[in-house]
Amino acid sequence: DFRVQVEHGGSTRSAAPPDALCTQAQRVVDSVGEELLYARVDGLDVGGQLQLMELEVLEPDLFLQYSAGAADRFAEAVLAGV
Repeated sequence: DFRVQVEHGGSTRSAAPPDALCTQAQRVVDSVGEELLYARVDGLDVGGQLQLMELEVLEPDLFLQYSAGAADRFAEAVLAGV
């Protein structure tokens, strides 16, 4: 069992994954076949290859604090009906 929630002693921090992993994660999101307002790709970097653990499309914590203006962009997207 692997838990990262704050209530279980976990923590979060901002990180910048390599471009190649971001490209692979984007392919996972694109494979859904419809536009998503929110998606988080959870995975492991195994020798430069993304090993998918989970595609999260419903999240109670959106981690908006890690990107300046993220809350405003998210609210605008919701209002636009994306």
